[in-house]
Amino acid sequence: QDKRIKPHSTSNETFHVAIAVGILQLLEVDKKNQIFDAYYSCYQMWMDTELAWNSTAYNGIKALSLPEETIWTPSIGLDNDVDLVRSKNSLSTTIMMVNSFGQVARTLLVNYRSSCDMSLRNFPFDKQNCTLTFSSWKYIGTELNLTIAYEMTRQNFQESSEFRLISMKMSRTGDKECCIMPIIKVHLNIVFERRPQFYLLNMILPCTLITMIAMFAFCIPPESGEKIGLGVTVLLSLAVFLLIVSEQMPPTTDFPLIGIYYFGVILIVTFSTGVSVMTLSLNHNASFQTKEVPQALQSLLCDKLAWWLCMAPLCKSKENKSDKVGPSDDDNRSDTPDKRAHDTEVVALNPIDGVQSDGGLGSDPMSEILQFIRRIEDKKQEEQKQEDITEQWKYLGRLIDRILLVLFLFLNVVFTLWILLAAAYG
Repeated sequence: QDKRIKPHSTSNETFHVAIAVGILQLLEVDKKNQIFDAYYSCYQMWMDTELAWNSTAYNGIKALSLPEETIWTPSIGLDNDVDLVRSKNSLSTTIMMVNSFGQVARTLLVNYRSSCDMSLRNFPFDKQNCTLTFSSWKYIGTELNLTIAYEMTRQNFQESSEFRLISMKMSRTGDKECCIMPIIKVHLNIVFERRPQFYLLNMILPCTLITMIAMFAFCIPPESGEKIGLGVTVLLSLAVFLLIVSEQMPPTTDFPLIGIYYFGVILIVTFSTGVSVMTLSLNHNASFQTKEVPQALQSLLCDKLAWWLCMAPLCKSKENKSDKVGPSDDDNRSDTPDKRAHDTEVVALNPIDGVQSDGGLGSDPMSEILQFIRRIEDKKQEEQKQEDITEQWKYLGRLIDRILLVLFLFLNVVFTLWILLAAAYG
């Protein structure tokens, strides 16, 4: 028999070849280049009547093992193979079994690198479905018909540390009566999912912890000068993690949820760092401290929100303190002639340095002394009022920091839970 010539079938029509393919070991899933690399077990069976013999005439021999290169074999290959040289070199040399009825059974062990359209939207909670398509490279459907022999089980599959095999199922497409040159194809659908523990521990958890560190920027006193530095450091750390994720992902518009998570966290930290500049301005910018905090702002923030945020309403207490410490309305009046005359009479009746004043000799020096004392008191009152105004603006800055702390914590928790649930449950 010439192994280059296809043997005839018993019905002198289409030659039938039954195949079965199963995965043995998953080697690599190249998500950036969309390549699925694994070892497979391929089984092929066909009838070659020219190899049949009478077992009784040959001492009851019912089966033989023949070298592969001695008989005809169907040329069946993987259509979506991306490395033909590698798959050809990895093809194991098999011994084919032939029985006395002419039935040939061939088993191959081969390493296929196939293309696979992967969706990484839910990475690292993604589930992939890769399909391997087998067909004859020499014969059309009217000459060689491919059928499914049986479904291979997962008994010989070696578990992977990164992926978990869910199912593998074979299907057939094509009809030899559909067109002039029909093509029969057999598909192996492999469904597997990623084990997310590694990525949760090395990518998501560090990002969450770094974001929590950014939250403490609202607790740093403005006088320390470290609020902006901490925010910028956190931004740089998150940018490094985002760069790592981008290097592993293919350049596609379907960006994974973990990348969206990093980008969203960067936006939140950027917003918090920008708002920290505003709170620092409330504490150190003199243009804000020329007049008191507006009454509407005091009523909304200092009186209402302060209690909910577990902060004492210092704005009102400072205002009350200023009212008690400051001079009364009578003291703040400008000096009238009657008041000056009364002060002059009082001073004239009191002895100074042992000399009895007659009302005319010490009136001018004493008036100057009293005016000097009043100027000192007025200056102290102005300084006290300015301190109260400054303290009000500083308290407002601390209150805004507390509000942003609660808002930042809420947004971070909600955004993290939303990303994890959306990735885990689609």
